[in-house]
Order: sequence, then C-alpha cells, then structure tokens
Amino acid sequence: MKRISIPFNVKINCLDLLIPVTDGLQNLLATGALKANQQHKKTCLLMTSFDRIMATIEDRTRFSVIEKTDNGTFLFAKHLSGSHIAILLKFNPSDKTLMVEGKATDIPPLKCIMAAVTDVVM
Repeated sequence: MKRISIPFNVKINCLDLLIPVTDGLQNLLATGALKANQQHKKTCLLMTSFDRIMATIEDRTRFSVIEKTDNGTFLFAKHLSGSHIAILLKFNPSDKTLMVEGKATDIPPLKCIMAAVTDVVM
C-alpha cells in the first residue's frame, strides 16, 4: 500500500488560545507579576459605540469581563502558554478613539493578543 501525504495548514488565532479567568488579577497586579505592557490607540470608523465594541470583543475573544463602566472595561484571561493577560479598554465617544492598554506576565503573547484585539475593532 502506497502512503500519500497531503499537506495542510491550520490557522489558529491567538485569541482562541485564551482561557477565561475571573480570579487572581488583583494578586498579579499587587505583586508586580504583570511586567510586560503595551498600548494601542485606534480610531473606530464603523464601531462608534462602546456597547458595539464590547459586543464584538465578547463574541470574538475568550476574555472574562472583570469590571465594566460606561466607556471602559477590564478584561482578564490566561493564555495557553501560561501567561496571564489583562486588557483595559477606554473609549472616547467624542473622537471615537479606543485606547487598549495591556499587561501580561510575558511579552510575546501580549503582542499577539494586543494586535488581534485591535484588529477585531473596526
């Protein structure tokens, strides 16, 4: 019997590698374990309300919402690599800009997650 090799690729979004976490953020912040940080600012052209932005993020990511206000939210998750990731979203409705501030225990997963979250918002 002849063996046939069929090459294929599987694309996995880094957002699919998140595990929702609701506990432990305060401890990680207090101990300074979230040493890696990044910030992105994005002008929202299509998503012009924070409710719409949050609905999309909740649909497309596996973050747990830790705290939510009218124009801001704390999100928290653990990456499959073991890194904890906290994201703070702040929306300015007057100029339709979204500030995404991320903190994590490791920089490589944070970079990937920050880029993916920013790409989700349009």
